[in-house]
Amino acid sequence: MRITSVERARTHTHLAGVVIECLDWSDLIRRYDEQDTLFYLDPPYRGCEVDVSYTISKKADARGKRGELLISNFDI
Repeated sequence: MRITSVERARTHTHLAGVVIECLDWSDLIRRYDEQDTLFYLDPPYRGCEVDVSYTISKKADARGKRGELLISNFDI
């Protein structure tokens, strides 16, 4: 599949403000948390699938997080 220059330009424009990081979730939130921030977190699951997402969400809320969280979850 070839991507046209128009599609490439649209993608570039669409992703212009996106930041992709590989950090511990708490460091990521501390660094980037703003009212208009959407965090997409994809945690490693290592045998505790549901607990990871729940724990991150509760701890982030307890720290006064201002942005929104979207956490992937491997539901078996």
